[in-house]
Amino acid sequence: MLRASVVAILLCMFAVVPGSSSPAPSLKGRGVWTSPRDAGLTEASIVAFLSQLDKARVDFDEEREPLVRVREFADGKGAVDEAKRQFALVAEPLRQCAPALHDQIRFSLDSPSGSASPSRSIGDFLAAPPAGYLPEGKLIRAVDRVRAEGAEAVVIFSAGGIARAHLWEAVGGLFARD
Repeated sequence: MLRASVVAILLCMFAVVPGSSSPAPSLKGRGVWTSPRDAGLTEASIVAFLSQLDKARVDFDEEREPLVRVREFADGKGAVDEAKRQFALVAEPLRQCAPALHDQIRFSLDSPSGSASPSRSIGDFLAAPPAGYLPEGKLIRAVDRVRAEGAEAVVIFSAGGIARAHLWEAVGGLFARD
């Protein structure tokens, strides 16, 4: 029985490869296959496939990257003006969620030679941001977009990332609506 199931699963996996004349892929159905072969062979089908996957993607680059750039400055790898510009992008949410780190970064940018480097503190923060820093709205909008496409199920990967981002409550709320 197990062997027949494995064969059936493998056959199903190979059956999803669209030909060059197949319609654009969508998120409708029992799941989203993310094998590169599922994108098809034409430029249009590849663009359509990537567009569908992008609708289901959640990233927090807007919240993380500015701090990565500030940390680079703190490590002696960037200009203070660029670090200040990057810090301004996240200063308010950082002030609300981690006021001590906010102040440490601000002080180090205002007087780089007279302050301790915030590099380690930024690294610790990025490894485990406090609740509220990463906006749960991004996750909610992504799941809502997937559902709007008619997907029968939603599978969320990276349970560790969701835990570190303190988003399990938001996930629970999403599925409590059903």
